[in-house]
Amino acid sequence: MLKIKIFSTFCVLLGTISNVVLSQNNSVIVAQWEHQTDTHIAYPDYFQDQAFTDSLKLQISDWLRENYAASTTDFKKRNPVSFVVVISPPSEPRSIEHTVYDLSLGIVSTLESGLTYDRYKPEEGLLKFDVWLLDRKGRKIFKNKTAVRFVIARKPSNPNEVYLSREDFYELYKAGIRAALNIQPTKKMHVFQQPDHEVYNQLISQSEPLGFYRVNRGVFEIRGAENPLSFRLDLEVPLVRRDTFSRTAEFINPFNQETYWMEASLISNQAHRMRAKINTNSEMVALEGFRTSEQFVLEANVKGNAWQMSRNLFSNLIKIQKYGSVLALLIYEGGDPSYDAHYGLYFSSRCTTLDKVTALNLIGMEALVQTVQKFYEAETRHK
Repeated sequence: MLKIKIFSTFCVLLGTISNVVLSQNNSVIVAQWEHQTDTHIAYPDYFQDQAFTDSLKLQISDWLRENYAASTTDFKKRNPVSFVVVISPPSEPRSIEHTVYDLSLGIVSTLESGLTYDRYKPEEGLLKFDVWLLDRKGRKIFKNKTAVRFVIARKPSNPNEVYLSREDFYELYKAGIRAALNIQPTKKMHVFQQPDHEVYNQLISQSEPLGFYRVNRGVFEIRGAENPLSFRLDLEVPLVRRDTFSRTAEFINPFNQETYWMEASLISNQAHRMRAKINTNSEMVALEGFRTSEQFVLEANVKGNAWQMSRNLFSNLIKIQKYGSVLALLIYEGGDPSYDAHYGLYFSSRCTTLDKVTALNLIGMEALVQTVQKFYEAETRHK
């Protein structure tokens, strides 16, 4: 009796789907086209390339015309893809019952990084697609899900940040959307080679390599010059005031021998954001810090110039920029990044002594911020 009931239900469902009658000249609106990723440094927004987006629109229009008699396809705007830096479950498009359209198309692609324990692995990823086509009454004409795996093969000699190149993303996305629309199946795994970073390579080739060492917690040394520069971050005891965790330190910058007093703090309900300041006898610089799944960033305005220091949490590469131009790189070479790591240090040939002072202050502040973050984690671990 149960088998008969299940079969009857299946027949009713089949009849509902088969009763959807399409006209010969359907108008389609692409009501939703969204691309989600929580790893946007490794997987940037390449949909800004209009030629690439136009090629995707043409492929979708052809598919709708050939399979669903679509005479027109309305993408609503020239670049219809919404790039979203958070991953959430896809939601189906709104009803088009009271519109001029016959069909509604929704596409949600999700680009996820691999995970190992609690760490992201951008060199291993998964591109997923959810596609659906609804009629005026909200009935599903077409629905499909597909996923494409990929690996970014890194060269041992390449210290650069892991990222998916523009050309590799084009190949991956086009293969994925063809599979999602049942146009052409794709291979189970795509393997790409990690591209070199031209900006980094140019800076490295034009600068004198130095060694940057964290000899101990708060103790640093720059080696490679005639006289190695030793300096330290003299840390005070960390404090908790209500929901604010903070720590101060004294820092003598070896490039100008000036003393700086540093303070970093975070609020427990906003642990991904940091506030900091650097004081001297003559000025005070305020800094804002934030942490994402990919990087930690410090931003400051120093004497009217916009500075940014970022640490890639995958490769531990530290990049220091002034008005968006890279002035210094610290390329991780080994050790514990929070205790005894060593780096290759490269200053741009454009760096002035004042630029080097600011860069080193940002590096010192980042070390202080790390101690506050670890203090917060230790204090709240069992709460």
